[in-house]
Amino acid sequence: MKSHRVLGLMSGSSLDGLDLAVCDFHYENHQLINWDLIEAKTTPLPYMLREFLFEPLKLSEQDLLKLEQDLTVFFIDEIKSVNVHKPKIELIGSHGHTVQHLPKQKITRQLGDVRLIAEATKITTVGDFRQQDIIAGGVGTPMAPLADRDLYPGFDYYLNIGGIANISYRQKGIWKAFDLFPANQILNYFAAKEGLEYDKDGDLAEEGNLSRDLLNFLLSHPYIEKLPPKSLDNNEVKTKWIQQMESFKLSVRDYLFTYCEFFALMLQKTFAEAGIIEGTIMVTGGGAYNKYLIDKCQAHNPKIKFSPASDDTINYKEAILIAYAALLKKLERPNFISSVTGASHDVIGGHIENPK
Repeated sequence: MKSHRVLGLMSGSSLDGLDLAVCDFHYENHQLINWDLIEAKTTPLPYMLREFLFEPLKLSEQDLLKLEQDLTVFFIDEIKSVNVHKPKIELIGSHGHTVQHLPKQKITRQLGDVRLIAEATKITTVGDFRQQDIIAGGVGTPMAPLADRDLYPGFDYYLNIGGIANISYRQKGIWKAFDLFPANQILNYFAAKEGLEYDKDGDLAEEGNLSRDLLNFLLSHPYIEKLPPKSLDNNEVKTKWIQQMESFKLSVRDYLFTYCEFFALMLQKTFAEAGIIEGTIMVTGGGAYNKYLIDKCQAHNPKIKFSPASDDTINYKEAILIAYAALLKKLERPNFISSVTGASHDVIGGHIENPK
């Protein structure tokens, strides 16, 4: 049996921190037979990095490059703090922090210099995962079905509630997945107006009231009408969702209540359009801890069993995914599923930097 120890890094759109996961992937006859999570942690983003990353496209190119350098130094410091020695980490996968994702224009940009990471850590590093899929005609996202298929079998459907919510499932043997709509980016934004990082358990939302006008706006949003494959850009969430929502001048509680109602209704609509009637769904991402939101989804979809994953999976699934995607790149095996992204073929995404 051959084992590979890989570290994955993920900085998500909700800006809640940098996730690191060290995994051992065990292969036999060139097939993955099982894997283990060895160590994992989340480190909050330093205040200034978080402030600049909230609206990075307002920065000049020079300032954006400076931000990338500072962010990379932060990544390197956190990698070096990981307490794993035997066996040593043989590979790093760094997703970087997405600042622009416009697949129609063949643009996707994640901050994080993999060359500097490789040089500083003396470990081969893989980054810039999405570019090859976009070149092949795909939208470069979501990557999550790769982990759902290979690392977390046993569920009918997979729902990730991160900064952006996405869903994946297999239908007639074909994997399908897409970004549903914004999630924690919006919920956390309005919770911040009450001085909170997030709405714990959905307590604020539960105290709110429905705004029919806001709900109608959300249900008729142009993104909702797009057919998969489709993906959301973080900047689009700010300009075409949050800014327009603020024009309704509601209380924080009413914004949160209404958005949770929208979330559950749209999930119900997604299931109906896909012909999904019943089954089990694994819920990951920070939103899996939002008890009110999950209860609301369950109420609107009574035949679907919503099963929040383990704490490690909820907190570190994306970092684990990036570790696995990096390993597949090294092994020269596809790490994007074309039926999900719309690419012409399954691609081997990523750019490898070896230490010098």
